[in-house]
Amino acid sequence: MDLTYSNSSDGSRFQQLPTLWQVLHRKTLPPVCLFNFYLYMRDHERSSEEVDFWLDVTAHELLWRLYVRATKRRLTQERMEREERNAGEAGEAGEAEERKRVREAAAALALAEAEMLESEQRKLQQVEQGNSPFSLLHQQTDFPFHISLANSNSQLASPITLGTSGVTKEDLQESAERIYYKYLTPQAETPVRIPNSVRRRVAQLMDSKIMIDLGLVFAEAREIVFEGMESYYFPRFIEARVYGNMVHSHRVARAVLGLGILFFGFVIMFCLIFLNRPRSLRRWAVIPIFVGILICTTFQFNICPLMAAFGVSEAKWMQFGKIKEPHIMMLHRKRAVKVVVVALLYTICVGAIFGIVPGHRL
Repeated sequence: MDLTYSNSSDGSRFQQLPTLWQVLHRKTLPPVCLFNFYLYMRDHERSSEEVDFWLDVTAHELLWRLYVRATKRRLTQERMEREERNAGEAGEAGEAEERKRVREAAAALALAEAEMLESEQRKLQQVEQGNSPFSLLHQQTDFPFHISLANSNSQLASPITLGTSGVTKEDLQESAERIYYKYLTPQAETPVRIPNSVRRRVAQLMDSKIMIDLGLVFAEAREIVFEGMESYYFPRFIEARVYGNMVHSHRVARAVLGLGILFFGFVIMFCLIFLNRPRSLRRWAVIPIFVGILICTTFQFNICPLMAAFGVSEAKWMQFGKIKEPHIMMLHRKRAVKVVVVALLYTICVGAIFGIVPGHRL
């Protein structure tokens, strides 16, 4: 099945806010960090496999770079050892001739090394400059060698440690096959949304078993997944976390609670009217009406004034985290003031209407 994304982005609205690239590369602070984005994708959008795939491919490409660097170091070390061994075995009589032969052998080995790595370096440069069909959209990240990969069954999985040595061809092939069978095969456990034509190209590159292609085999698929998250999911994440501080289930609970309190306040008000009680008593019925309106307004604006005052945001149901982005904290507090003002205006209007209604005992 050919799964693609629909485009529902509103770029002009989010120009001054963090980008998806910054979030995925851990350059932002809560509540718009990678952890909260993963929770949003998992709990609200039910699409955490998109983030899992992006992080797994990023780790795979880092593993490939480590393999290339290790190969270059190994070839250089072997060449130096061979030169030293050949120089030691050369006799006094044929020292000049032996040195010439050693130089020729070293030159041939260096040429072979250059031919093997030339294609890899050229393709890597094209990718980093955005001139390759496997362009990675943005600059390459400064990931350390300890990367936390997201797991679809938990929040963020335990870190995978990648050392600077000991990366073998088998490790790289195993990493590529794990990603391919987990996300891109028809029977994949957690398939990602990419066109079938891209799946076929990835399958051809996997069959080639060429190390250069194996390093960038998922670059095009990762670019498509990134574009999908950037245009479809990320604007909704920004709407939920930057302009709100409650999760969806909490909002629904507040709506039910607010309507219940509002109904209770209206019942008291109508009882006072139809029992022909003095108007001075009706003002007390305005209190539950105000509370109900305030709670319903927090549902409408997705902002809890109390949480905004304490500078916290809800990551999961009744689990709160400190807001560390000053701009977002200021935005939350401005919206919290707006919520209180709107609730007061609604309450004043309702209170004025009930205040001018004459009492009539049934």
